[in-house]
Amino acid sequence: MKILVGVKEVGDPAIPVHVGSAGETLEYATEAGVINPFDEIALEEAILLKERKLASEVVAIAVGPEAWQGTLRTALALGADRAVLVPVEKPANPVTVARALANYARSSNCNLILLGRQGVDMDHGVTAAMTAGILGWPQATCVSQIAWQDGCALVTREVEGGQERLKLPLPAVISCDLGLNTPRHVSLPNIMKTRSKAIEHCPLEADPSPPAWQIIGYLAPPQRPLGQRVSSVDALFDHLVRAGVL
Repeated sequence: MKILVGVKEVGDPAIPVHVGSAGETLEYATEAGVINPFDEIALEEAILLKERKLASEVVAIAVGPEAWQGTLRTALALGADRAVLVPVEKPANPVTVARALANYARSSNCNLILLGRQGVDMDHGVTAAMTAGILGWPQATCVSQIAWQDGCALVTREVEGGQERLKLPLPAVISCDLGLNTPRHVSLPNIMKTRSKAIEHCPLEADPSPPAWQIIGYLAPPQRPLGQRVSSVDALFDHLVRAGVL
């Protein structure tokens, strides 16, 4: 089984982010990016499958700018066998990413595509479903458990009010959720080893169809009004009555 894992570089979730002055971009307080946390879970699952001799190769792929090579080297240090960059000038929209993943999966004969549930920067959460739709493969999203039986994936996915269990024949697309595993920490020696490894480049195929997804701008969330202290429960009750809450 050959596994393709999509990885995305995002701003450190612990670092503040602000809307650009013209509302066209997001500005991070630092340029240092990290692997999207949900993609780390997908990569860890792929590496575990290889360690269990269920997978023959793990390929990490990113659709983004050249600056994302550092994130791909981190994926190599964590255990990916190869890293592929589909270069674009700026972070691509989910449709473009899905098409690039589908094209590479077809050309490289991948059996399984593992993705994170969503990117923590944009929270779109649609790339996995789009990729499966383009390929015509079965899919499961928000997966928190995976088992294998007779060459099929037995998955448990989180749904409203409970869980859903599905059986997916390969090839398939799965997006990974919290609880599936705990990603390992990358070691310094492994990071040093990746410096000599090459990052493969795969050009983005031209798409004659018009863009199906466009971000027209960003808006900062409205500021919440300041709270007001009250001296007693009775005073709080009076305020709530006047506000029409009670």
